[in-house]
Amino acid sequence: MILSAPHQRVYLAADALIAQGIWPTVQEVRARIGSGSNTTINDALKTWRESFLQRTAQAARRPDWPEGLETAVEALWQNACNQASRQWDSERAHSQQQLATAQAEQAAWQDAAQTQAQHAADLSTQLDAALARITTLETALAQAEQSQAAQQTQLAAQAEQRTQDLAAHTAALADQEAEHLACQSAHANALAAQKAEADQREAQAYERLEGLRQHLYAQAESERAQFREARQQWEAEAARSQTEARRRESQWEGRWQTEQQARTQAEAALAAQQALLLQATEQQQWLKQQLADHAAELNHARTTLDTLTARLAPAPLVATQDIQP
Repeated sequence: MILSAPHQRVYLAADALIAQGIWPTVQEVRARIGSGSNTTINDALKTWRESFLQRTAQAARRPDWPEGLETAVEALWQNACNQASRQWDSERAHSQQQLATAQAEQAAWQDAAQTQAQHAADLSTQLDAALARITTLETALAQAEQSQAAQQTQLAAQAEQRTQDLAAHTAALADQEAEHLACQSAHANALAAQKAEADQREAQAYERLEGLRQHLYAQAESERAQFREARQQWEAEAARSQTEARRRESQWEGRWQTEQQARTQAEAALAAQQALLLQATEQQQWLKQQLADHAAELNHARTTLDTLTARLAPAPLVATQDIQP
């Protein structure tokens, strides 16, 4: 029988293994020749086993045995060899199936591991982005709180300045009133002939001045009450804004998966704070306008007082001196 080159190498390797007392298998033969597919080696080994068994049977023949016994022994040996070969093929097929199953499971585990790694990387990226956005919102919130504090300090300073201005104005009115009374006392004797008219004019002027003073005082108290109310509203809104900001910050740390919703709420809070700042600015402008109106009223009162003072000037003293002998 003419053998191909691959089959010849398998035959030679199998013979060498038998010579070493090793039964040739596909793995043993492939390890010895260093190449060849498992199918080719297995096919060649089948042919080699048949040849080897025939040669063994022929070598084991005994001429003194009856022909029937020799034939029966050869058939029994051949049957045992065929059964061993089939069992070997079955075991090899089962081993290959287990190997294929293990390789498939290993590939599945590798795919699952890669998927988990990719998922973990994606989650890490999302977490980093969420933390960056939270840091940005915290910075914006801190800036807004600083702006609120500065605005509150400025409003408090303006209120203090306005209180001082009102106190100075009240003192000025008191000084003017005292000066007016002193002037009346100095010219009381000289204005004896016109005392009744002067007293009437003085009473009228005093009533007007007192009414103006009471009006200014009531207006100042009203503006103070409005300012205190506006300040209390501002502080309450600022406290609510800070409480809401801390609550939202806790929600961001505990529920980063809802970061978009938290971001919307933070933007709404910032918009509300900006609206409050705008309202405070408008309140400040209104207070400035009230101060300007109040200054105009003070100027008008000062002009009225100057007019009354001019009208009560000691002009009639000249006529009185002319009448003296």
